[in-house]
Amino acid sequence: MKCRKCGASVPTDSLYCNYCGAKIIRTTSRDDLRARPREENFDDITTAKDDRVEAENTRGQRFLTIAMIFLAGAVIAGIGVTVFQIMKSHQRTIVTPGTSAIEEGTLSPITEAEPTAEAPSSIKETTAETYKDGDTFEYQNITYLVSGGTLTLNRCRGMESILELPTEIHGMKLTAIGKGAFYGCSHLQYIDIPEGVTVIGDEAFSYCSNLREIVLPTTLSDFGANVFDYAGAYTFIVIPGTI
Repeated sequence: MKCRKCGASVPTDSLYCNYCGAKIIRTTSRDDLRARPREENFDDITTAKDDRVEAENTRGQRFLTIAMIFLAGAVIAGIGVTVFQIMKSHQRTIVTPGTSAIEEGTLSPITEAEPTAEAPSSIKETTAETYKDGDTFEYQNITYLVSGGTLTLNRCRGMESILELPTEIHGMKLTAIGKGAFYGCSHLQYIDIPEGVTVIGDEAFSYCSNLREIVLPTTLSDFGANVFDYAGAYTFIVIPGTI
């Protein structure tokens, strides 16, 4: 470093020139002035920002912890109240041998059971009187026609391979198998027609290609045309002597 007054070289840590006694003025380059404060300020700003973020996170975590504790306490309190109410509503007094008296209000009141609601008048047991001539209804995937208080099997809609027809339904006897009742029922393999059936209509079992066995009743008196037309080639038919 040189003295700006006399130009003599002086040590860098000297405050005055050893030759002329002038005060030494130290200078710093513009680059040094720009770099040093900026680096220091940047570090300070970064540190302050990190501290602020950490403080905010700490406050957020503290608030969340307090909220969870409060919520857990409310839930536990609610459960406790509910359990107490249930226990109170179901409390009973146990009378042990030797008990001479029971204080008033000790026993919980006994309420009368509510009467069972009666079925609406519109829901009635299905009987023969429920239907009139010409009505149809479905029973076990089979449609029946009501005629003169008896039933005619009108059409089979199920996919059963084995059928044992009922003798009567709703107090009405089955007396007839209608025309084409099982027409095209290729899934049908065995059928037992009950006693009481007197009529089997035309083409009743036509195109039942898998039909293997059919049992006819002894009451059968009217046997239609083409009843087994195009039915199974090896159908075994039990024919009563009345036909």
